[in-house]
Amino acid sequence: MKKLIAMLLLCLAASGQSVSSGRGVSSGLSSLIVQAQNGGPLAYAARTDPCVLGYAFDQTNCLNGATTGQYGSGMSFLGQTGDPIPWYQTPGTIDPPNTAIVDPDFGSYQVLLSSGEWGFSTVGLGQGPTQVFHEGSGEWDPFAQDNSLLIMANNQGADALVALNVPLIRAKGCSPSSASGACVVWTGIVTGVQGNDEACPDESVSGTGCTLLNNAGSFSFSRTPGESHVIYERMGSVTGAANVQVNKLLVSCTAPSGFASTRCTFRRTPYVNFTADYADPNATGGGTIAAPCSVLPNAAHGGYTSNSPWTGGFVAANDGSVGYSLGGAPNWLAGTSYVTPDSFIYPTSGNSGKDGFQATQAGTSSSTEPMWDNAPNTGDTICDPNTGDGGSPQGVNVPCAAGQVQWTNIDKIGGQGPGFDVVYFNPKRGCSHMNTRSALIYRGTNEGPNWPAAPTLTQPTDPSGTFTTDQVAALFNHCLLQFGTSGPYSTTGNVMPGQTNNGGQIGYCQTVASPGMGTLTDVGGIHDGGIQMDSTYLNVTPTGGGSAPSGSTAWEANHESCRGSGTSYKENSCYKLIWKVATTLVRPLQMWVNWTGSNAVNGGGAGHETVGYKLLWKGGYTQGLYYEEPVWNLENGSGSGSNTIGNPNPGIQLLSQQRSTNIANAPWDEHGTERQATSLDNTPVFLANTAVPAPGRRGCVGTGTGLGNCGVGFPSGYPGSLLANSTGSSSAGYNEVTAMASTSASSCEGGILPTFGTWCQWRLAHNWGTGSVQDFRGQNEQGMISQDGTLYAWASDVMGTRGSISPDWTASTNSKPFTNASQAIINPVCIAGSCKGNNFNHSDFQNLGAAFQSCNLSSGCAEPDWSTCQVSGQTCSEYNGGSVVGTWTNVSQPATGNTGQLSCNGLRGDFVSQPGYSHLSERHDLPDGQQFQWIHLSSRGMHACG
Repeated sequence: MKKLIAMLLLCLAASGQSVSSGRGVSSGLSSLIVQAQNGGPLAYAARTDPCVLGYAFDQTNCLNGATTGQYGSGMSFLGQTGDPIPWYQTPGTIDPPNTAIVDPDFGSYQVLLSSGEWGFSTVGLGQGPTQVFHEGSGEWDPFAQDNSLLIMANNQGADALVALNVPLIRAKGCSPSSASGACVVWTGIVTGVQGNDEACPDESVSGTGCTLLNNAGSFSFSRTPGESHVIYERMGSVTGAANVQVNKLLVSCTAPSGFASTRCTFRRTPYVNFTADYADPNATGGGTIAAPCSVLPNAAHGGYTSNSPWTGGFVAANDGSVGYSLGGAPNWLAGTSYVTPDSFIYPTSGNSGKDGFQATQAGTSSSTEPMWDNAPNTGDTICDPNTGDGGSPQGVNVPCAAGQVQWTNIDKIGGQGPGFDVVYFNPKRGCSHMNTRSALIYRGTNEGPNWPAAPTLTQPTDPSGTFTTDQVAALFNHCLLQFGTSGPYSTTGNVMPGQTNNGGQIGYCQTVASPGMGTLTDVGGIHDGGIQMDSTYLNVTPTGGGSAPSGSTAWEANHESCRGSGTSYKENSCYKLIWKVATTLVRPLQMWVNWTGSNAVNGGGAGHETVGYKLLWKGGYTQGLYYEEPVWNLENGSGSGSNTIGNPNPGIQLLSQQRSTNIANAPWDEHGTERQATSLDNTPVFLANTAVPAPGRRGCVGTGTGLGNCGVGFPSGYPGSLLANSTGSSSAGYNEVTAMASTSASSCEGGILPTFGTWCQWRLAHNWGTGSVQDFRGQNEQGMISQDGTLYAWASDVMGTRGSISPDWTASTNSKPFTNASQAIINPVCIAGSCKGNNFNHSDFQNLGAAFQSCNLSSGCAEPDWSTCQVSGQTCSEYNGGSVVGTWTNVSQPATGNTGQLSCNGLRGDFVSQPGYSHLSERHDLPDGQQFQWIHLSSRGMHACG
């Protein structure tokens, strides 16, 4: 059973109130106390205690006599079956947008922003009401600078722009019952197909009065002062613009009959095309539409495409710079000079494997295109032109004659992982291009401080060429690669000509690394990468794995400067590469072999990250790493030689201990956001910490000898990011919206010192998620904070009350019989209270028997009458010719507590101990009493609702 998710918005306001409104599930922040200059609040009036179960169960973290919602009180909602929730106020009816509640445990005000039906009926998005809305993955800016506009995406590749009535949200006046209570309305702006916008039929050129965003595009609001209502649009479609062009959209709105009548249009202006010469005509200091910029091949040079066109996350820096990762290459061209290692192609014909190729011998291509399918395997080579070469087929996997191009199959180059390009545009410096497979940096025409004018002797272009680094750890590791890809390495003897220190391989590489500048030849594909708030830096997350990418060539072997742990310290991909864009300097986040070669030093770069202004927050401790120098280069900044080299810099930890569940093999994940960051990086870091799926917090009495003072073998209740050391049964922060102070200047409410972090941490709202929906963003209850730190939007299935994304019942036709597979789940459609088949409870139905063919309506049979099986466990039969051909069983969660029946199970997990098993099991209260057991639970999860 597949559950729908919605967006919720959380508002931070004075006097302790907080509001949440956003796509998906609600998430709330509490009241604002101190506002940072040019950024968000430095502190929030919210709960800082770690109490979860209440004083009767936990005398360490809870206060005796505290009532619901007070500091130190137990949670009234623990995510378990029967727990009351303020949502789903009318059983059988999905809460509509503008529904608002106050979180009973945190006092935060939360507003529902979307529903599948709203998206389908009001906005006109999706294939039906079974779509879900979210705020994407990775960090970006969905909020306008003044919070009046918000971008929301659905799971079918579309985006919509909504208006927010911020004053009414802060006044807690949102209601779906009348126009006067509207806190969110659709603006009339939505993604659409090229040519369907009458005012702006060509989305690659300027236009006014536009209402359709680029289909398959990516969007993010401007952070530049004076551009409060400007959206940056990276195009995902239109020939010559898809994935390589960025536009600026200036949104203008009117509300002739009050907020509920808000409608908007926008003016589109091309900003940059990385294959051409677009630039913003309104750029500071002039700029012109003809300003030189191109760094990727245009159509005349083969274009830019791949087997699976892909781009990484998209956002604009504070000064309007843009930069992102992508995968692709130009088509093969006849009579063209190709060089190595720079030349890559993606042949679009005769390439059934849809592979990319790299020139591994320079030459000029033939007038006749090679037969690419003769070299179908990664690492295969083919000569171009193929004249007089041996091999069978001819020219394949043999040396090529001088002047011929030798092409090497490098496997797929599109999609997240194989892609290896990064593009960057700074409105004051021009365009640049990084290739992570060849470890090379390229510059666009005139790129540099004098751009768009030609460079001068005093203002030359920025340097290009091979990656360089001044990072001691990277240089040391890279030096060791010449002695093999894994240790141990010798510490005695002179191993290189001219060596006199008798220190063996280790001693020699210390000498090489100490000067602090050299070549960084790390190569590979890209998991993601993009610009930071400070446009000085762009970071790239390499695709995880071993020493060289698929189809590696001779110069790519033994090039990874990062190491894994263990006795062999095997070569591995780095966690992240940080490029200082005006230079060729690239600095990795990594594990390295220490000076003695006897120990591994953790660079603190593992895990998900939260983006600050001058640093990243990463790892289990949520520790800071500066972009400029992410790991210590020399001991305490001076001298040469101790294990402090390679440690995180500055290494500030927001948590006193690593996030942990204290449950073996338990699934959990976390995603942060700090879009309100200042240049001082002193604003709180927000965290969505959850499990996939999300078991309820049962806890224990706290008198046992096991983890969390529980009985041996029993879980302590899923400790989250705010676990109070190892005492009690607290799991504060788990399945909650939380914020971590990033400076000791922040103090907790009432002067009470934090017990679960380095500094204060605020608990702001339940996220109301089950962690079991199929959409990754809603499954992990991911959210984004506004640029001023007062609103937070996130996705949630609201404990399974948003309906199901299982398909509608489908009839057979004479031309197209339809078979219902065994175990298939359906959700007969109900729109705006008018239910086809009378499925008024939004129930899910499953075929628990053998596969059968649906009724053919033209033969006189009918869709089942779902009104006769609206209670969990009841069945409806499907007839054809008077005979039963199949049976549908209602598999929605039975009515429990105050909720009434929930569609899609409602899925609230309780811990169930399973003697003899090391994995976690859950009970999901299905009508027949069966249990789902999660044998392997990854961060991406398995789905009971699907």
